[in-house]
Amino acid sequence: MALLFLAAYGFYFFAEMKETSDNHKEILEPLKFRPKTKNPETRWVPGQTILSLTLITVGSQIFVKNLDHLSISIGIAPHIIALFLSPIATELPEILNAIIWVRQGKERLALANISGSMMIN
Repeated sequence: MALLFLAAYGFYFFAEMKETSDNHKEILEPLKFRPKTKNPETRWVPGQTILSLTLITVGSQIFVKNLDHLSISIGIAPHIIALFLSPIATELPEILNAIIWVRQGKERLALANISGSMMIN
């Protein structure tokens, strides 16, 4: 089943990437580093991406350490706490992004985000 899902996601990905219709173009928001520049220099894009990934990594480490402290304080094994709280922590941002994008009229982006998240899980 996993190979079938992977193949289906690959098909969906390539179908979305070769979509050329003008009515499916998404309006991208400006970079946080250069909010007033419509087309920032290319070096700003990897810089913002690297900083974002660094913050995600640090945040995940903080989350894991807090799970460990929580498990000790309530007397439940850390893997049991992680089993229940980790799915909530990983899917909640995806759901909130989807809600925001649907409210902005970006249904295709929300659907792509949710389907990608489901594929990874």
